Amino acid sequence: DKALRFYEEQYKLAKELYEVNPNNVEFKSNFAESLLNHGNFNRDHLHDPSKAKAYFKQAETLWLELVRDAPKYVQFQKFLGIVQGILQDL
Repeated sequence: DKALRFYEEQYKLAKELYEVNPNNVEFKSNFAESLLNHGNFNRDHLHDPSKAKAYFKQAETLWLELVRDAPKYVQFQKFLGIVQGILQDL
């Protein structure tokens, strides 16, 4: 319960910041990481692969944008590769 509450709070805050300024690289990255965390939690703990896949797809979309718009940040490539690998395995 505590983990789920933490992920929900993290998700809400990251989403709110991203929605206020969707062009902010840090806000977008934080929201993408929150989506990845939600996807992992839904896949691993709630055993809901379809909900997990939806979160992973949203994270992938954001990291594709980040890789395109901020290519200097190598970690975006890394996270994109991680989420794409997860999506291939689902």
